[in-house]
Amino acid sequence: MNSENHNSHNDDNFFIPRFDRNSSVALLVIVAELLALVLAVLNSGLQQFSWEWLGIISFYVQWVVLLSAAALQRLRAFFCRIALAKAAALSYALVLFITAFVSVVGQTLWLHVDFMQSVDSHWRLFQHLLVAAVLFGITWRYFYIQFLLRRQQQARLMAKIDALQARIQPHFLFNSMNSIASLISIDPVAAEQAVEDLCDLFRASLNHSSVLVALEDELALCRGYLRIEGLRMGDRLSVDWQLQQLPIDGLRIPALCLQPLIENAVYHGISPLAEGGCITVRGEQQGDVCCFTITNPIASSSEPWQEGHQMAVENIRSRLRAIYGDRGRLVLQQHSDVFTAVLTLPIAGESLSSGGRDG
Repeated sequence: MNSENHNSHNDDNFFIPRFDRNSSVALLVIVAELLALVLAVLNSGLQQFSWEWLGIISFYVQWVVLLSAAALQRLRAFFCRIALAKAAALSYALVLFITAFVSVVGQTLWLHVDFMQSVDSHWRLFQHLLVAAVLFGITWRYFYIQFLLRRQQQARLMAKIDALQARIQPHFLFNSMNSIASLISIDPVAAEQAVEDLCDLFRASLNHSSVLVALEDELALCRGYLRIEGLRMGDRLSVDWQLQQLPIDGLRIPALCLQPLIENAVYHGISPLAEGGCITVRGEQQGDVCCFTITNPIASSSEPWQEGHQMAVENIRSRLRAIYGDRGRLVLQQHSDVFTAVLTLPIAGESLSSGGRDG
C-alpha cells in the first residue's frame, strides 16, 4: 500500500487523539468550558455579561465536545484502518453532524421552538455549524500536522538506527574463518557449530527488522560469539555469568548492545594478556531499570579508548539515545588492571517499540 494514502501506524500513533483516559476527558471539559466562556463574552461583552447565556452556550458546547469525543473514540479503530485523508474527512463530517444534532435537539427540547417553522432556528443552526467548522478545522489541522511530524521524525529515527546497526561488523571474521578451517579435518562437529554461530552473528548485525530483541536471543548471540573466540583462545578465555537477579523472561533490550561490549572485553582485555582471564557478566534489576555490568582484566598499560573500542561504544550510545533518549546509559570505568562497562536500560516505557518494527 502507498504509505501516503494508507495508515500503517498503530492505534496509539494515529492523529486522532485518544479520549479513553480520565485526564483526557477532564481536559476536554475544561477546554470546552473556556471556549463557551469566550463565545459568551464575544456575544454579550463584559459589561452586559449574562450568566444565563453562558449556561446555554456551555450546554451546547459541552454536549457537542463530549459526544464528539465519545464517537471519535468509538470509531477510532475504524479510522486507523482507512486512508488518512478519508479518515480526516469522515471524522470532520462526524463532528459537524453531532453539532447539528445537538443544535436541533437543544432548540427543540430546551427552547421549545418548532425548528422546521422557525427561521431564527435555521440561522442558529448555521451559526453553530460555522463556529464548529472553523474551530474543529483548526484543531484537526493541528493534530494532523503533529501526526505527520511524528511520522517523519520516526522515519528518520528508524533510518538512523538502521545505519548504526548496519555498522556493527565483527572484526574477528578472518580469525574465525582460520579457526574453522583448522577444525574441519579434526573436529567437523565443532567446525559446523562455529559456522552456525558465525552466521547467527552476521544475521543479527544485518537484521534491520527488530530494534528490540528478547534478552534470551541477545545472550545466545553472546555465547555463540564466545564459543567462536574459545576456539582460538582455548583455556585463556573464561566467562562468569551472574544473571540470577535479572528477570530474563519477557525482557527486551536493544539488538546487539551486549555482544559488542563482550567483544571489546575479549579483544581489548583478554586477548592481549598472555595468561588470559575471566570476563564477568552480571545482570540485576534496580527498580524500573536493569543493569548489565561487564568486567574484564586488562594489561596495566592498556589504553581503554582505542579506536575500535571507541567506535563500538559510541555506536551503542547513539542507539541508546535514539531508542530511550536520556533513560539509557553506557558508562565505562577503568581501575588499575580492571575494566568495567555498565549498561543501564529501562524495563518499562519502551519509547520506540510501540511504533517500531519489532512486532
